[in-house]
Amino acid sequence: MNKEKRISFSKLRFGIYLLLLAGILVLVSFYGGAFSYVLFFAVLLYPVLSFAYILYIRAAMRIYQDMDVRLLHKQTEEPYQFIAENAGPLPIGGIRLYYDSEICGFSSDFTTHTLELLPHEKIEHKTGLLCRYAGSYVAGITEMSIGDSFGLYRIRFHFPTLLHVHVMPNITDTASDDLNRMIWNRVSAQMFQLKTPEDVRGNDFKIYETGDPISRIHWKNYARSGELSVRIPEQQNLNMPTVILETMEMDRTLDSIIRRDAYLEYVVSTAGYFAAQNKPVSFLYQDAKKEQIIVSDYESFNGFYAEISRDFRARAFSEEERAGFYAEAETNKGLILLLREEDCSLCQI
Repeated sequence: MNKEKRISFSKLRFGIYLLLLAGILVLVSFYGGAFSYVLFFAVLLYPVLSFAYILYIRAAMRIYQDMDVRLLHKQTEEPYQFIAENAGPLPIGGIRLYYDSEICGFSSDFTTHTLELLPHEKIEHKTGLLCRYAGSYVAGITEMSIGDSFGLYRIRFHFPTLLHVHVMPNITDTASDDLNRMIWNRVSAQMFQLKTPEDVRGNDFKIYETGDPISRIHWKNYARSGELSVRIPEQQNLNMPTVILETMEMDRTLDSIIRRDAYLEYVVSTAGYFAAQNKPVSFLYQDAKKEQIIVSDYESFNGFYAEISRDFRARAFSEEERAGFYAEAETNKGLILLLREEDCSLCQI
């Protein structure tokens, strides 16, 4: 991200300017005359006059950028449009445009040349914009600068129309190995249990009917009453894995954007893993309030994928909020996973 000063000076050109001013001062001292005085005051007042002209350029310039869509795919070019117009009666120039090439790029880079516009002239550039990382951030032109004709100094301005984009992460199998290992470890730990806990099977009963699974017959009840009955399964969220998303604050630096990119890809990979098996999984994270999204198949995965790309405002949570997440996750009686953005790691609770 650009952290340059608002006003920058050219030491070389400023030194030349001072030498020129000193030379004219000597000329005035020895020879005098109207021409010498006019030249002296013109050079002396040049910085002030050029500053006034820079302000005029900024006021006369109509500059704009836009895209057809703001929900983009990572590493995919989308149509981009840039328009600049001189609305004033005087020619303007010395205008440079800036963007962060580390997070985005243009298929045809029009920012390599300074803008020069005649009175009421309008220029337009149509090209492609590519965003390198997933997440929500500002892309495209972010700043512009205007310099004086002699190149003594330049003044930087924020670009008037910023592009706030939402970039969708790639769908990969990044999380598959970690999830396979954790699920296998959980299954292995349960292999020596001869019975599944009764509260997982369901505690409501109905009379046995032909076609009901034999595994659901309540044998203890049969021994007591002599009547075959079967358990009614609990709601689908029993034994449902829960993934708690522990995020970090976004400070809009390149490091935080890269970190969020890797994190979103891992989150989406985790959701895709369960959706591919038609197994429900619950995602919990802290926004303005506690949020929960359940992914159970490809249809719900697509909704989750769009939501996580478009409006993912998860924030870091306190220890008290963390305890609340753990308590809520335990009600699902399934695997509880913590996905931390800090090191993009998945661990079992």
